[in-house]
Amino acid sequence: MSINDTQGNDVQVLDYSVKDGKFQGTLRFHIYDDFGLDKKDVSEKRGKIYVLLPCFRAWYTLQHFEGFNGKYKPFKTEVVIDVPFEGELRS
Repeated sequence: MSINDTQGNDVQVLDYSVKDGKFQGTLRFHIYDDFGLDKKDVSEKRGKIYVLLPCFRAWYTLQHFEGFNGKYKPFKTEVVIDVPFEGELRS
C-alpha cells in the first residue's frame, strides 16, 4: 500500500534442489522504494498537481531545506516475498 513506484528490486533463487527428475526451490523477491520528493515531483511544468497541495510542499521543504541539515530523510519501504516453486525436468 505504501509503494506506488519502486526504486529497485532483486530476485534470488533460494534452496534449489534437483532429485529424480524433479526440482524445487524458493524465489525471493526483494522490492524497495524510498518516499523522497525531488523537483520533478513538485514541478508545475511537469503537470504535477502535488505542488498545489500544502502537505507536499511541506514534505519537500523538510527534505530539502538546508537549515534542517538532512534531519528529515525519506523513509524507506522494503517488501520481501518468498514464493516456493516445483516442477519436473523434461528431456
